This record gives sequence, structure tokens and C-alpha cells, in this order.
Amino acid sequence: MHSMQLTMSWLIYPFFSSLAFFLFLILFQIRIGRKKKKSEYYSKLPPSPPPLPILGNLLWFLPDFDLGPTLRRLRSLLGPIATLHIPLLPPCIFIMDIDLAHRTLVRHAAAFSHRTPPLSPGRAFRIHAHSINTAPYGPRWRRLRHTLAVDLLNPSRLPSFSHAHRWALGSLVQKLQESSGSSGVNTVVDARESFRFATFQALTLICFGDKLDDSTLRRLNALQLDYLSLTVKLSAYGLLPSVAMVLYFNRWSRALHLSRKIDELLFPLFRAREQVEEEDPSFVSYLDLLLKLGLDDDEMVSLCMEFLNAGVDTTTTTLEWVMVHLAKNQEIQERLYEEIKTATSRGGNVQKIPYLKAVVLEALRRHPAAHVALPHMAGETVEVDGYVIPKGAIVN
Repeated sequence: MHSMQLTMSWLIYPFFSSLAFFLFLILFQIRIGRKKKKSEYYSKLPPSPPPLPILGNLLWFLPDFDLGPTLRRLRSLLGPIATLHIPLLPPCIFIMDIDLAHRTLVRHAAAFSHRTPPLSPGRAFRIHAHSINTAPYGPRWRRLRHTLAVDLLNPSRLPSFSHAHRWALGSLVQKLQESSGSSGVNTVVDARESFRFATFQALTLICFGDKLDDSTLRRLNALQLDYLSLTVKLSAYGLLPSVAMVLYFNRWSRALHLSRKIDELLFPLFRAREQVEEEDPSFVSYLDLLLKLGLDDDEMVSLCMEFLNAGVDTTTTTLEWVMVHLAKNQEIQERLYEEIKTATSRGGNVQKIPYLKAVVLEALRRHPAAHVALPHMAGETVEVDGYVIPKGAIVN
């Protein structure tokens, strides 16, 4: 028996040794071919810092993962277009020159019309392919964007929102007076929360078509703030969803719970608006337009929350900066006040005061609400400034 086992071992070992050596040669050839193909692929991309194994260029975002300083360092070292390699993501290409970005988006508009798909947290909020910013380029995206940009936010429709502006302005003045106290002398007022809530009031009326009661407004405001903060905290799910599900399961559960709370609050608003007969044909809310498109409740939740998320904090931040500069430049404040006073006393349109428009545009120029635009995704391989941007790459 022992001699038979010894004979079998002599027969098996050479067989497995030969098989292992043969497999090693095959894998080696495949690896060499892949490395050659990969090196040719990366040589055509925009320049990049040397990536580390596994980590890629992730360390470039340290210590605080602030994109602004990272992009400034990239531009000084590599020029106006650069690539960063982030684990488990396609190449991330950053265009850091205004003229080059304009030429790229104009000449290759169709190629860069796509947006990156939402990260895994989006599924907890059901925004996967529902919102305008995450919908793939095509007929549905064009229809949703036309509904928002042309049917709702067209400048010709702004006068129909005057009652929303008056409601929010009255609330803002009242809250500022309450914050400053009865005397209003030598009292420091933190106006940010008042600005934010007034902006939220105006946008909810434009979005849902009705003045929500104070309790509903505050509940929706709190849910919207939680929505934004939790979305940021769940960004880890975009890189390693399986690992993040174990490490941050409580966050995922909280996201699902928050999603249900939003549904419980918004679904009754949808049903109530469906029953309302058209009262003022000059005023059409965002929800009215969405109902005409025949969208389901999940889609309308996604689009309404996108509308609020995009408008509230950006408007609040711009208002804060305008007030800061008007407080520092009293002569500009006085001139602006006199022009508005003169225009309103004559029954003129405040939107047509040129100096007011100049003040707002200057505030946006000096303090843009967002320093980095939403990323695009290359729908096809294109050449930009002598470099190749491959299909599927993330372009910022």
C-alpha cells in the first residue's frame, strides 16, 4: 500500500507542477499584455501625479479632503487639464481653465451631456435616475429639464411668483424684528437662519403651489437639512458599498427611515394638489407641471427634493454675501436703496433695476454658490487639447 501511494505521489506531483507552471506562463503573458495596453491607455490621458498601488492618487486629497487646494496644486504642477486616479472609479479628469472648459463643452456638447450615475446612497432616497442631475442624457432628461428651465423658471413667469416673494419677505422682516428685540438698539442679529427659512418658504410655495402651515414647513425644513447632511455622510458607499454597509449600517438605516418620513410628508401634498382646480392660470407650481407629466410618487419626491436642495442654501449664501458687502460699502447700500425706493414708488418692476442686477451679479462673481460644477461623464471617447478622454471617464 505504501509503495502504491509513493508511486501515485510521483505521478501526481509532476502533473500538478507542470499544470501550475503552464498556468503561470498564461497569467504572465496576460499580465504583460494588460500592462502594455494599460500603459498605452494611460499615456494618452491628461497628465497625472504618479499613482500609488491600490490607493491611486487618493493621498492628494489629504489632510482634509478639500478639493480646492488639491486642484490649485494640480494646476501649478500639471497645467490646465489633469487626471486623478481614485480607487474603484474611472479616471477623474479636471479641466481648470475657463476657455478650455468652454471649448470642450461647446465642441463636444453631446459627448459630455451625460451625468455620472448616483452613488449607492441615492438608492436609499430613491434618486437613482429620477432627478435631473442623475438622469442619463436622452428624451426623459430633455423633458424634465425643459419642464424646470422653460415651463417654470422662465423669466416671463417670475411675476407670477410675486405672492411667494411677498409672503417670504413679510416672514423675514417679522423674524428679524423679533430677533433684534423690542428696542432694536445695539443688538447683534444672526440673520442666516432667518434668510434660510424665508427662502425655504418662497421655494416651497413655488414648488407645491400652496402656503404650507408653520408646523409642516418646519418639519419639511428639518427633513431637508437631515437629507443633505446624511447624503454627505453616506459618500463612502460610493467607493466600497459592501464594506460601508457593514461599517456604517446605522447610517443606511437612518437614510431609509428619513426617506419614509419624507414620503409621509410629501405624498399627502401630492394628493391634495391633484384635487385642486385651477384657480389662477397665471401661476403654475412645479408640482402642477410634474403631475401633468404623469410621473409616479417616487419620481416627484426626487424632483421636488432636488428643487429645494438646489435652491435653498445657494440663495441663502448669496443673500448673506450681498448683505456683508452692503454693510461694508454704505455708499453702494444707499444708492441701491434709493433706486429700489424710486422704482417701487412708481410701480416699476424691481427686476428691471440695473443697479440691483449689477449688485447681485457681482456677489455671484465674487462668491459663487458652487466652486465646482456637477461632474459630467464622457459618453464617447473624445480628444481635448491633444489628450484623449475615454468613454466613461468622469469630467469636472
